[in-house]
Amino acid sequence: MQAVENWTQGALAEIALQKFIKERFNIELQIEFRVFDNAVIGQDIVGVKRGRTINPPKSGVSVKSGKENGMVLIVPIKEVESESRRSDYYVFVRVVFPIDVFARFYRASPEFEDMLSVIPEFQPAAAYISGYCEREDLEKRSVPEAGIQEEKYVKCSGMLKNSDKDWRDFASMI
Repeated sequence: MQAVENWTQGALAEIALQKFIKERFNIELQIEFRVFDNAVIGQDIVGVKRGRTINPPKSGVSVKSGKENGMVLIVPIKEVESESRRSDYYVFVRVVFPIDVFARFYRASPEFEDMLSVIPEFQPAAAYISGYCEREDLEKRSVPEAGIQEEKYVKCSGMLKNSDKDWRDFASMI
């Protein structure tokens, strides 16, 4: 169940970035959501549509998600040090959705008719785009503030690029 929750949180973060870039810059990002057997897709953005033209992204982008109170962008070492998986930019998105979100999907099913009073109605998730950084800006260290003792690549959310100019630069680099 934890893996499904993590995948859902990550997918919602990618959708949030997709909407953010579309609203701010009228650029459509194509995201890869498929899961492949024995393969890891290195980048989250697989296409960029400006006007009528779709091109591969100019830069590799990895979208990382965190919970509502997440204060650190965390990237596994293998994602930064592996040539096939590393990205040029890492975007941090905080995602807020209820823990019982999956039960809410089934609320309308006849099998759950007796439980309507205990299963809340579905509500949209919220996402907050914290900012982004370049691969070179990541710091390799443990993350005791998140309860992680092994080393990861990290960037505190307060140090991420997040100004209007930063996002204009980002939009032009993808």
